[in-house]
Amino acid sequence: MERVKQNDTFDIMKAIMALMITVIHIVALNKLGILGIFMFPILRTAVPLFFMISSYLFFSRINLIKSYEEQKNYLHKAIKRNLQLYLLWFIILSPITFYIRDYFKNGLLNGISILIWNFIAGSTFIASWYIMALVIGLITVFYLTKKFNNKSVIILSILIYIFCVLTSNYGNLPVMQMTHGLLSYWTPYNSFTAGIIWIVAGKIFAENENIFYFGATKQKIIIVIMIVLLYLEQILIVYLNSSYATDFYFMLVPLCLALFALLLKTNLKNSRAK
Repeated sequence: MERVKQNDTFDIMKAIMALMITVIHIVALNKLGILGIFMFPILRTAVPLFFMISSYLFFSRINLIKSYEEQKNYLHKAIKRNLQLYLLWFIILSPITFYIRDYFKNGLLNGISILIWNFIAGSTFIASWYIMALVIGLITVFYLTKKFNNKSVIILSILIYIFCVLTSNYGNLPVMQMTHGLLSYWTPYNSFTAGIIWIVAGKIFAENENIFYFGATKQKIIIVIMIVLLYLEQILIVYLNSSYATDFYFMLVPLCLALFALLLKTNLKNSRAK
């Protein structure tokens, strides 16, 4: 995706966040006891920040394009680039993917239908849901905000996010037991639904970089307070034994918004960042 300008801060943060996501995927945190349980919340900030960086760069560029047709052309280029990335890694990882997922154990047509569903609303190769979530999310937010105002789209994204959180860290609550059948073939917190709120946030930041920013000192205090509240939520989740999956927390929203606002005001320079 074409950059509005070179941003070493984003590149450095993406390297750090990639390591954070790697830890989630390769380390058996659940087997580390209380230490593992309390590593999850802070690690889960990485994916939202990735979404917001991609969305911010996309809509920053879109905002410089006056023609609606040219904006759509740029959207199509972004979609094409991400789908090419998806296809490349699908091919590279296909031997492992088909061995692990065993798509065709119940027949060719059943396997193809599952593969198509996973491509659109889940993941084929491991963690591929993010690329499709970004593609579908950018399309959704782009066209919704052409038809409706930001406020309406924000409200919709919050409702979708609440559903993702409830099926994730609160999925084992008695009131959520009815969703377990749904979660056996679709996990909203690892699908395009998971990215909508962060892509909307990236668009808002692209339109107003000062939103959610209250000055360097206050911003850092706010971030610390949000981290404390995030861990208090984790304590509540552990106490309730409500976690079905560890992907989403309510307190990720204010924390990640505050973090991203600070990132936009941070000007790191490194010749090797890109």
